[in-house]
Amino acid sequence: MEGFVRDSSHAAVSGARVGLRGPDADEKAVTDQAGRFEIRIGPGEYVLTAEAEGYARSERKLVVGSEALRVEVVLFRAAFSEAMTVTATRAPARIRDTPASIVSLSSEDLAAAPASPIDEVLRQVPGFTLFRRSGSRTANPTSQGVSLRGVGGSGASRAAVFDDGIPLNDPFGGWVAWGRVPRAALGGIEVMSGGASALYGGAALSGAIALLRREPAGNSVVLDSSYGAQGTPEASVSLSGREGAWGAQVAAESFHTDGYVAVPAAERGPVDTPFASRHDAADVTLERGEPGQGRVFLRGSYFTESRENGTPLQKNDTDIRQHAAGEDWPSARGAESLRAFDMGETYHLTY
Repeated sequence: MEGFVRDSSHAAVSGARVGLRGPDADEKAVTDQAGRFEIRIGPGEYVLTAEAEGYARSERKLVVGSEALRVEVVLFRAAFSEAMTVTATRAPARIRDTPASIVSLSSEDLAAAPASPIDEVLRQVPGFTLFRRSGSRTANPTSQGVSLRGVGGSGASRAAVFDDGIPLNDPFGGWVAWGRVPRAALGGIEVMSGGASALYGGAALSGAIALLRREPAGNSVVLDSSYGAQGTPEASVSLSGREGAWGAQVAAESFHTDGYVAVPAAERGPVDTPFASRHDAADVTLERGEPGQGRVFLRGSYFTESRENGTPLQKNDTDIRQHAAGEDWPSARGAESLRAFDMGETYHLTY
């Protein structure tokens, strides 16, 4: 039996899984680039099935005689697709008593996002915004505070941001240096919108954002690089490996842009300069433990950033050094986590 699998526009569907089941047979095949498949089978009554990602499953009865048979299967696009995400909270709660909603971005979502800064990726989450409409590439750090559900009309965040359980909010002003965590080191992001101060402290008035690290499950390299107009190169890399119970990860990121002049050309003067920025980040993580059985880790990180904010006298630069340690262990009541860190920051700003 020879057959072809096509969609409703008569285009070939490659990689479709075709099955033919009968009383004494269960044959399978996969379509090639032309949507063609071939199955050798004897005469009898069978059920022919075909399915492919993004299409509704097709099933029909088929009578095969002694002669060669040629069939055509048409697949229609699935009406909708649904994904369910289950995440654990820090304390048990009934659904009717939970005033918050959780949105989870997987590693696939992060890889598919066209924007590279983490705050730009998070704009796809309903209700997320920074104090200003401009993103972290050009906005002054003091305006990079997080707002969820429209709460937080100031530069300081009204939401807590965590990197592997360690706060990223600036201790002085509450804003967030979004470039501190190399994007290649991220395995996902969880955003909880709604009052979360009871669990995460006063910084989580409107919610909390958790940046989840990739687990060093094996030897791997993740590289994400790009180059754009206005002299904008960027590269983010993560190297990880595991030997027995020991795992290690080294991650780094570098970004630079010559920027743009925000003032219209007809109104510019000698004092107007481009909004430009650059940042470099690196961290090293060493951990011991088995996946799903708890772990302890040590991490050291460094971040530096400099910006030009539109005039020769408006500049700022930041240097952040951090050491962190922590543990995560399953327990009879759920899980136990401990974090300890120290951070030194130098922030220089002129207006």
